[in-house]
Amino acid sequence: MRKNLIAKTGSALLAAVTIMTALAGCGSKDAVNTAAAADKTAEPQAAAEASTQEAAAPETEVKKIIVGTGGSPKPWLWVEEDGSIAGYDAEVIYAVDELLPQYEFEFEKTEFASLFTGVDSGRYVMAVNNFAWKEERAQKYLYGDEYVCYEKKVIIVKKGNDDIKSLADIGGHSVYTNGSGLASQLFLEEYNTKNPDNPVELVFSDADTLKTIQDIVAGVVDFGFLDQPMLKVYLESYPTLNEDLDIIELTDEESEAVNPPYTYFIYAKTDDGEAVKTAVDEALKELKSNGTIKKLSEEYIGYDVTGR
Repeated sequence: MRKNLIAKTGSALLAAVTIMTALAGCGSKDAVNTAAAADKTAEPQAAAEASTQEAAAPETEVKKIIVGTGGSPKPWLWVEEDGSIAGYDAEVIYAVDELLPQYEFEFEKTEFASLFTGVDSGRYVMAVNNFAWKEERAQKYLYGDEYVCYEKKVIIVKKGNDDIKSLADIGGHSVYTNGSGLASQLFLEEYNTKNPDNPVELVFSDADTLKTIQDIVAGVVDFGFLDQPMLKVYLESYPTLNEDLDIIELTDEESEAVNPPYTYFIYAKTDDGEAVKTAVDEALKELKSNGTIKKLSEEYIGYDVTGR
């Protein structure tokens, strides 16, 4: 019985709603037509206003900057399997890119020597490859005003070599040098000039970093200078070296004496190079102040490079 009552009540309500809808429809038809006419009148005006706004605020043109890089050494740069460039320097460029909407930075991998010919020819506006300061290079290219990395130097010796415990103890001991005029070689030559009675023995060699480390462990030479971030990579790649080497950290003053510890991006000495340098310098300042450089350097280099 209750079921039939509910059904009937529903039918009555439906009939009432139908009647009310029909009545409302008669009155609303004119309103709809009026609104549609108003919309048609407004369409041309809105389109004209939009066109005026677009003309008044044109999109900023984005300029592509081809960045030359050699893609090494770790941890500053390396090439991933998919060909992308990774590492500390690369991540800094990616962060800079986010801050400069007027530019789009794109890496191009090439041989190290080709970086400079690429900048000379205008192929690259800038080059990124863990560049230390060199006076002869600064005469030809622009160095950034903001440094990118601060590289601490360490002395490495064979485990148990108690004769060398600090930079002051290197006299009378042997070290590799390749005669290429690197700052560390100039430091050693100056050291010998100041200490003629107890000079460092300079052994000329073309050995790469790994061979140099192995020869120190084997006792071929007594010590070597190495960037602390690079040493970190070798210790991670060859864990047994942790058992074979003693590491002597240098003070900031000693590091600066052995080799300029700051690295930079370099730019073409052109109007474009100057403009990009200025923009990147400002971006680097912001990345240092907002903690991005600190975070990236701790992840890739092993310590905070800012605040120096």
